[in-house]
Amino acid sequence: MIGIVNNPLKMKGPPKIMSIEEMIFPSIRNRAPSMDPILISVQVHGRHVGRVLLDERAACDIIYEHCFLKLRKEIRGKIRDVYTTLSGFSGEQVNPLGEISLLITVGEAPHHRSEQITFLIVRSESPSNMLLGRTTIVGLGMFPFTMHSAILYQSEAGPKVIMSEYQDVRRCELVKRMKETPLEAPLQVSECFNI
Repeated sequence: MIGIVNNPLKMKGPPKIMSIEEMIFPSIRNRAPSMDPILISVQVHGRHVGRVLLDERAACDIIYEHCFLKLRKEIRGKIRDVYTTLSGFSGEQVNPLGEISLLITVGEAPHHRSEQITFLIVRSESPSNMLLGRTTIVGLGMFPFTMHSAILYQSEAGPKVIMSEYQDVRRCELVKRMKETPLEAPLQVSECFNI
C-alpha cells in the first residue's frame, strides 16, 4: 500500500493523506530489477515532448536548446536572462542561455497534473529533451520507482502510474543503428539488451 499525501512544500501543518490506493507494478520475479533511467513524455503548452528525464539528484530543471528551439515563437520570446553557472557531476561548468517558465502537464485527462515550471535553457548534446529535477518531482507529487521503470504521481483524479519510455527509446535507437549500418554478422543478443 502506498499513501499519497499533499505536496509537503506547499502545506502548512502536517501532511494529510488524500487517499490510499493499492498500486500494481510490473512483476520483477522473472527479470532483473531495472537500473535504467526513467524517461517520460509530457505536454509543454499543449505540445507533446518525449525523452523527459527524471533526475532526483538534479537541483534544477533543464530544457535543452534543441528542444527549446522547437517551441512556438511566442513562447520562446518569454526567455529571461539568468546569471548563474551549472556544475555537472564531473565538475564541468556550463552557463545557461537563459531561463523560461513553461506550463508542464504530466499524464492525460482525467489523470493529469499541470504546473508552471521554471527551466534553465542549456546548450548540450543530450539525448534528452528536458530534465526534471528533485524540486519538480516533489512538486508534481511524483514517486519514481527505478526498479519497476515507473513513476507514481498524484493526479487531479487520484493516483496514477506511468511506465518509463526508456526501453522504447533504446529499441528505436537500435533499429535506427541497424538501418544506418548494414550487418555483416548476425546481431548478438547482448547488443539488444546491454547484457
